[in-house]
Amino acid sequence: MERMSPPPDMSGRKVVYTERQGRIRYTYYDDGLVKITKYKHKSRVRWGRVIVALIFFLLCSYAVAHLIGAVASAISGKKKAASEKEFIFDSSISEAVEVGKEPAVTPETESKAEEVKPEPEKPAEPEVKKLDFKVCLDPGHGDYDVGIMNAQGVTESSQNLEFAMLVKEQLEAMGVSVVMTRTDNVNVSMDERCSLANKTGCDLFISLHMSGSNDPYDGSKGVTVLINNASPAMDSLLASNILDALSKAGISQSNGVQPGFMGMPESNYQINTNTVMPSCQVELGYLTSDEDALLYNEKKLDYAKAVAEAAAKTAKELNVIGDDGKRLLTGQLMSEGKSHIIVNEDTPIGSV
Repeated sequence: MERMSPPPDMSGRKVVYTERQGRIRYTYYDDGLVKITKYKHKSRVRWGRVIVALIFFLLCSYAVAHLIGAVASAISGKKKAASEKEFIFDSSISEAVEVGKEPAVTPETESKAEEVKPEPEKPAEPEVKKLDFKVCLDPGHGDYDVGIMNAQGVTESSQNLEFAMLVKEQLEAMGVSVVMTRTDNVNVSMDERCSLANKTGCDLFISLHMSGSNDPYDGSKGVTVLINNASPAMDSLLASNILDALSKAGISQSNGVQPGFMGMPESNYQINTNTVMPSCQVELGYLTSDEDALLYNEKKLDYAKAVAEAAAKTAKELNVIGDDGKRLLTGQLMSEGKSHIIVNEDTPIGSV
């Protein structure tokens, strides 16, 4: 019990003494009155203890986290060690080998190792040679002159142009210069076609057509190549090379190289008389033949490549170019022996 000095009393009573027990204070007066006063408890924050507790908590958390990480690493290491003990089969040495370990060297494996040699480097593909000669491609017909039309509505003029453009691509891929008598659905006269080839200094002239029959059931089919009826040697060589190349590419049948007009050998196509260079007219199958139409759709790229390669072969055989593609001939190639060659007075032969 704690004794305290008596406080002054303003009521006239005299305080004998006071005492305090916990939160209660007792005041005794001289007249026997006892006054009881209760005090509210005021908590006191002890910051030192709080800081110590916080530090202890952090240390415990770090220790627990470190322990969990160590356990996880141990489990992961055991799984990895177990996987490394798996075996694989190496067919080259015909025995099981543990992953991560070098296979045992035996005479057999040593000999096989000696047999394995690195593949030699492939030589670089040679650059495409530029073949220095010029070809005139003549897609027959055009515009209102549609030529033959089959039961499906396909016109000869449109198919001639399609095929000529494919041949042009193949020739230009070889570095050959190409002159086209038309590149669109337009009508070009025979005089203009021949004059263009003569004036631009072309070495070969190839006219591209399709045959047709009024009776689709007569079975007419196959490829025919027509030349001047004088059968000039250069023209015959060009026609034969083209027909041979097309035959190798796969055609329904070969109708041969024929002189003159189709069915009229005593007459000539104008393109085979008014051109000064070796020339021919290729009838690339019958548009009215289902077999030829099917072959064309399947093989037109092969046919185009065949015609282009035949032209290059002819240029070499006639010594227009050498094996390296460089030009040997000075000036334009002229066909000897053509009959009825007509050249306009204002179109000098061989002018470029």
